[in-house]
Amino acid sequence: IGETRWELTSKDVGEDLIEMGGVIVNSTHQETTSVHFLYPKKWNGKTAIWVSPKGISGLKSDSGNWESGVELLIQSGWTVVGVDLLGIQNGSSVNESRKVGNPREFAGYTLGYNHPLFAQRVHDLLTVIQLTLTYEKQQSRAVALIGVHGAGKWVAAARALAGAKVDYALVDTDGFRFDQVDSIRHPDLLPGSNKYGDLPGLIALNAPNPTIVTGEPARLEMVDVFYKSFSADDQIHWIYEPDPALRVKAALGRLLESAD
Repeated sequence: IGETRWELTSKDVGEDLIEMGGVIVNSTHQETTSVHFLYPKKWNGKTAIWVSPKGISGLKSDSGNWESGVELLIQSGWTVVGVDLLGIQNGSSVNESRKVGNPREFAGYTLGYNHPLFAQRVHDLLTVIQLTLTYEKQQSRAVALIGVHGAGKWVAAARALAGAKVDYALVDTDGFRFDQVDSIRHPDLLPGSNKYGDLPGLIALNAPNPTIVTGEPARLEMVDVFYKSFSADDQIHWIYEPDPALRVKAALGRLLESAD
C-alpha cells in the first residue's frame, strides 16, 4: 500500500461528535483520497469505513441527517469514515472511466498500461485501511469495512486483499455482477472478473474472515464452499431483505452484535 499520512482541512467540534475533513496522502504512489471522519467523544476504539456509491455524501440521507446506519454506529461508539473513491465527488460518480489519447476504441490501449478504475477504487480503500490501522493519534483496535447500496463490490475486493486486517466486512451487492458491464469504459470493468467467479468469487476470497452479505436473493454456493473449506461456516452471514434501507439496518445490527 505504501506510506500514508493524514492532512486535516476542516474540523467541527460538537457536543458529542467531532467532524474532521481532509485527505489521506499515499506518498508512495503519489495519490490522495478525500475522507470525512465522524469521531464520537466516547470512542470505543473501533472504526467503520462507510463505503457508498455517493462517497462522503453517502454519510447523510436526502433529508440532510446522518444515514440511520451511520447514526447507529456513532451511537454505539464507533468512529465512521466516509470516503470519496476515485471518480466520486459531491455525491456522484463518473459515468465512464478515462482512456488514453488514441482514437481507436480498444481497451488494451488503456488497460494494457493502466489499472482499471475499479482496481484504483479498491486501492483507495486499502489506503484508508492502512491509515486507520497505523495513525498514531487514533489507532483503531478493530476495523469494519461497510459497503452499502451496491458498494459491496469494492468492499469485497478490498477485504479479499486486506484479509484479517479488516475485522468485519459488510457486503451489500445490490445484485451486481461483472457480466452486467456493457462497455469497455464502464467504471466497473475489471478484466478477468467473469473468468474467476464474478462477484461471488471475490466474496469467497474473504474466507475465513467474518463477513455479512446482503443484496442477494439466496446464498451463494461458491462463497459457502470456500468458508466451509476453512471450517469457518459460522463466519459468513446472510441477510435477505429486498428493501435497501432495511437490509443495511439488519446487516449492521448483526455486525454490531458480532463486534461486541
